[in-house]
Amino acid sequence: MIWRFRRLEKAVKVFYNLTMIADEKNGGMSMEFLASMAGYLGHLVFYAALAVLGVIAGKKLSDNKKAKNASKQSEAKTEE
Repeated sequence: MIWRFRRLEKAVKVFYNLTMIADEKNGGMSMEFLASMAGYLGHLVFYAALAVLGVIAGKKLSDNKKAKNASKQSEAKTEE
């Protein structure tokens, strides 16, 4: 568990150092970075919503198929 904390601490230090370098070079984090990050977050939200809709649609199709098979089986039993 300690190694995870140290790894996280190292990553935070690296990120902090990178931001300090960016501050020195161009007066702060560039707007290009923020725009790019916003674009990636937009893609993330879109794909997450698409996945949720796919799961819902798959569940409904599965339920319909089970209902059809159940009705066919009950009809076959009544005919016998």
